[in-house]
Amino acid sequence: MVNRWGEKMIEKGKISSSQFAILVTMFTIGSAAMLIPTLLTLEIKQDAWIGAVFGVIFGLLFVSLYSSLGKKNGEYTLVESCEKLLGKWIGKPLSFLYIFYFLSLTAALLRQLGDFMTTQIMPNTPLQAIITCDSRYDIWDKTWA
Repeated sequence: MVNRWGEKMIEKGKISSSQFAILVTMFTIGSAAMLIPTLLTLEIKQDAWIGAVFGVIFGLLFVSLYSSLGKKNGEYTLVESCEKLLGKWIGKPLSFLYIFYFLSLTAALLRQLGDFMTTQIMPNTPLQAIITCDSRYDIWDKTWA
């Protein structure tokens, strides 16, 4: 199966560990680029770049953790791996918290993007319009494209 750019698509939604590492790295760096400058400069002023470097290093440690889990438990999803390693009673709530964390982080990043767009690029556009358009495009792109 080929996607719209002519690249071969992966069957059954499986990605390689290197693709996963790139995905998590970009998500971590993107999150850091949107959130860290504002939060750090309020507290540590001109030394905020040091905190950003430590944030990227800490994020890369998580990338290596996720990659090693993916290599070790490649046939299971992260939720299934969590349940297998920690048991049903600890694994399921932890998986729920993990999923909730990423949904919350995605919502926060969407808000940050909307705030950036309304203050820097389209100041007369309502925030809700930007968030709605971006959300609808993301859903359309992931579902039908």
